[in-house]
Amino acid sequence: MVTKFVIFCAFITFAACSAKQGTDENKSILSKTKENAISYEDYSAPLYPNETPELRRMIIEAAKENNVPVELVQRQIIRESTHRPGARNGPYYGLMQILPATARSMGFRGKPKDLLDAETNLKYSVRYLRGAWLV
Repeated sequence: MVTKFVIFCAFITFAACSAKQGTDENKSILSKTKENAISYEDYSAPLYPNETPELRRMIIEAAKENNVPVELVQRQIIRESTHRPGARNGPYYGLMQILPATARSMGFRGKPKDLLDAETNLKYSVRYLRGAWLV
């Protein structure tokens, strides 16, 4: 379990460092809106490719619920699935490409295919991401 956590932390660090950086204008918009966003309507940054307003709302809610920066969640999603909830890569599922076993360790009790639901995937993936982010 510790080994998986260390590997996950290394992966998160690599993903954050290697993710394509947005324009200065987009960074400015994100910086100005993220702290003040109480609801989706308050979060006015442009949508990413494949992102929908509903998905943006769910991402913000999951980030706030787990006290994780919205940008961290967004970058992880861009890196793992480019905002495609139905993404599959080997044993990994959904927006944040979480393993069913990892999701189970975060309280998930469904079938692996249930992780292809954006809200379900965010609930358990962002909960797991919080642990890595705190380290």
